[in-house]
Amino acid sequence: MLAEWEKRKPADVVVRRIPAILREGWLADAHLYYTLELLGEAERLHAVVFDSVHKGQLRTSDEEAVAAWAVKNGIDAQKWQQAYRDIEVRNRVVRAMTLAGNYDVRGTPAVIVDGRYQTGGGIAGGLTNIPLVLDKLIDLAREQRKKP
Repeated sequence: MLAEWEKRKPADVVVRRIPAILREGWLADAHLYYTLELLGEAERLHAVVFDSVHKGQLRTSDEEAVAAWAVKNGIDAQKWQQAYRDIEVRNRVVRAMTLAGNYDVRGTPAVIVDGRYQTGGGIAGGLTNIPLVLDKLIDLAREQRKKP
């Protein structure tokens, strides 16, 4: 639903994915995502990761399994290992944890608009309502920016 909304979003709206880290067990997921991002592969493999975890039983906390998954999906093993251990990945994970706390994110998906407004399935009254709420929040953010 968010991917479909993203296809029709206003041209001046930028979408930035940030993994929610609401439990310690989600740290490995974020680490995987940011490794892919550092390699420039996050966009291509984002949905593949989701399916691999939820349908293929990929355990993101198993470093060897994740490395094998990366190679299977066309990433050079040496480049993967280098990126996986890169301090920038760790820094991005820490920043994601900080942002989740700052925005008081309590569930996923959570969408923050203009750094001020948050919506998600519970707030919007269901996942299918998120795109409509996003459009309204974008309009609200634009109106608020016009005010002195």
